[in-house]
Amino acid sequence: MTELDLYYRAFGDYTKAVTQDKTHARTLHSIRKAAAPDDRLEATRTRCIIDEEWIATIEKHLPLVEKAIKEERQFIRQEGETVLIEKVKKVSRDSVVHLARHSDLISHIPEDTHEQLTPDKIYMVENESNYAIYENRFLYLLLCYTRDFVDLRYTKISELGNTYRGNLRIRKHIDLGKRSIEFDAVLDEVAKNDPRSKRDKTESDLIERLETIRLWVGALLNTPLMNEVSKVAMLRPPITRTNVLRMDNNFKAAVELYDYLTAYEGDGYEIEEIKKSFSPFTDPMAKEIFEVIPLLSFLTYKYGNSIEKDLATAYQEEEERRQRERLEAEKEAIRDLRERVKRREMSLEEFLLALEERVKHLETALEASEEKRKRLDEKNQRYKAEIDRLVEVEAALNRKIEALTEENRGLAAELARTIADYEARIVALREEHEAELLALREEHKAEIAELTERHATEIAVLEEAHRDAMEAAAERHRSEMTATAERHRSELDATIARYTAEAAAVAEARTAESTAASERIASLTETVNTYRETEIALRAELHARGAELGRAPDEDLTERERFLMLEREREWFEKMFKETWGRTKKRIRKDLLWTKPKKAEPAAPEAAPTETPVPSDAAPGEVTSAPTEKTTPTDKTEE
Repeated sequence: MTELDLYYRAFGDYTKAVTQDKTHARTLHSIRKAAAPDDRLEATRTRCIIDEEWIATIEKHLPLVEKAIKEERQFIRQEGETVLIEKVKKVSRDSVVHLARHSDLISHIPEDTHEQLTPDKIYMVENESNYAIYENRFLYLLLCYTRDFVDLRYTKISELGNTYRGNLRIRKHIDLGKRSIEFDAVLDEVAKNDPRSKRDKTESDLIERLETIRLWVGALLNTPLMNEVSKVAMLRPPITRTNVLRMDNNFKAAVELYDYLTAYEGDGYEIEEIKKSFSPFTDPMAKEIFEVIPLLSFLTYKYGNSIEKDLATAYQEEEERRQRERLEAEKEAIRDLRERVKRREMSLEEFLLALEERVKHLETALEASEEKRKRLDEKNQRYKAEIDRLVEVEAALNRKIEALTEENRGLAAELARTIADYEARIVALREEHEAELLALREEHKAEIAELTERHATEIAVLEEAHRDAMEAAAERHRSEMTATAERHRSELDATIARYTAEAAAVAEARTAESTAASERIASLTETVNTYRETEIALRAELHARGAELGRAPDEDLTERERFLMLEREREWFEKMFKETWGRTKKRIRKDLLWTKPKKAEPAAPEAAPTETPVPSDAAPGEVTSAPTEKTTPTDKTEE
């Protein structure tokens, strides 16, 4: 009996049992009357339409491929080596030919001329058959490709060809007076290879032919030749059309099958769907489908209130009541038969036959009751044995608990002793650790003090040496600056005296040229100012060097006159920087943009350089001369 048959029989018994109850009938009627716009049942079956062409093509060429395999084409490979004559069992023609070409293998000639001339070594040839030739490897490639080609389509056809899809949607609002049910059910089922989705004869025949092809190709791949060829590397397309593949009929058919399979496009089958839809449900369908709602409601109520035991007790009582009713009915039927016999409405033979039939029914009922009683007795005996076993287990567990309790007491005492020893050990170790830590701290403190003192001494020595060096450098620089300032001051005083004397002489000698003398005096005054600016520059440099060396100036620069002098020193330095930067830029332009002039025609002999008169504003001792040769720029414009 299949699973479907079992469900059908059980569901029939269920509906037969519940339809006799009026309350259930009213509940089922209310369920069927509830509005059901969304209720529907859809079923989809698929059938496969297979293209017969590719199956027929494979069946046509496979016999020739099998014949090509049976040819067992091979390549005989010869391998030879020179071995000692003692190891040779049989001499071939190739050995004699090789010995005739290599007389050096005969290393000595026998003294007796009647002895046979024997070489020390001889060439031995071994012939080895090699089945892994190109054509056999092509056959193996073809069979593997055919197997994959057929298996892929056979698997898809088997999966999709007999597939059943079921879809059920039920949504109900059921009002039963004191009860109300909101029921929403969704069922989606997919069954592959469904036995009830029968194929038509054409489709079944094609599938049987596919199965035959799969078995055929598998058998060819398991032949000794293909097993030998499978040990080497498989060929890779494209295929080289050798003479055997082009000329031999069997191999030629194999090439045709390979070309057909590699060029085949498409799946080789089509899937057709057959759909059925029911919305709303028909009366017989609704009657059976809606039976599940009271059943689910009952199961929910049973497990929700945990009344399994109560229901089992009530079921047992009901079964006993029905059994008693059946026995009473049988007794009443027997009494009725006796009355009928007394009234001569039934003969004695008929009474005996009816009585025998009733006895059989009673015996059957008694046997069932006895069998049930025996089962209950056996169950009671098992329960009693289980109770005895559990009592023994409980006693053993109690004994074990007592032993474990006693052992626990000993372990507790030992644990207390261990804890006390451990705490004493911890206290001793802590005291020892604190003592060691204190000693290490004292030792570390002494080392730190020693290192600090040593480092402070070294720093003091270095600072003293640095201070001495700085003071020596500052003193040396100060003396140099003082000497330079004194030298310039003396030169300035001499110059001033000289020019003052000259000015007085010119004033006395050239009274008429007072205007010119005044101009000369102005020029000399400007020169004096230049020297004074030089003195200011030297003072500024002296102050800057002193500040660089960290030395404070000897005089107070915050006084009004000294601060004004310091401001003039700053103005002079900025002016000197601008002028120097201008001359520097000209020098850069001259070096980068001006070159020497090209050779020109011979010029007149150079005249002796002549001194130019010293300008009135030139410094004393400064001589200027006019350049004898003038450089010309290479470019006409100066950048």
